[in-house]
Amino acid sequence: MDIALVSPRRIIRKGLCTLLAQKDSIRIVADVDNALESFDLFRKTKPEILLIDCTHPANDLETLSQLRILLPETKLLLLIETSNEDFESHAIKAGARGCVPKEADPQALERALQVVGKGEIWVSQHLATRMIERFMHGAEADNPGPNGLTDREWQILAFVAHGQRNKEIADHLCVSENTVKTHLAAIYKKLRVTTRLEAALHFYHDSKRDGHSSPKDMKQMSRSRLKTKSS
Repeated sequence: MDIALVSPRRIIRKGLCTLLAQKDSIRIVADVDNALESFDLFRKTKPEILLIDCTHPANDLETLSQLRILLPETKLLLLIETSNEDFESHAIKAGARGCVPKEADPQALERALQVVGKGEIWVSQHLATRMIERFMHGAEADNPGPNGLTDREWQILAFVAHGQRNKEIADHLCVSENTVKTHLAAIYKKLRVTTRLEAALHFYHDSKRDGHSSPKDMKQMSRSRLKTKSS
């Protein structure tokens, strides 16, 4: 099983390398300090699992969402400071296949890697029960719009149709430009287009048919949001 390690802390990476190198079933193919900046390396080494040291939870969730799109065949496993079911639930929805608290023993990490490597999800029994209950009651239901686009993807597509550049869209939505690019890649794939013009034409066609907000409406809503934040 080929694994890549991601941590901004070199001592953590080297410690994990030493620990996991003792296992015949595990091969470390890369250890890096930044996952998104190492995309080309991951494409070359093709790790089955990225073991990611979670140091900034909010930023790490955004990174997970991008990695899920950029590396769809690679499974993502998080090392977290301590067990936190709310964060773990958000991480699973963002694309992680499991979370291992750093307080866990090495055997737990090895078991998690084996489980995730088989395509399964590593979560506590309590969290699994909680997530299933939410799903059964519809709390986790996803309601994609036409062509399978999510609400956020439709929002970004609306800005594209209005002629906004990636940086302008990022400023409106208070996200990074890389996040916008990642969403656009997903939008292009779902719409089967390759240019912004083709995507915009899809928006105008589907928004008239299904009643989605116009680019002007979206822009006005974002301006109101920014005004509220600054006041």
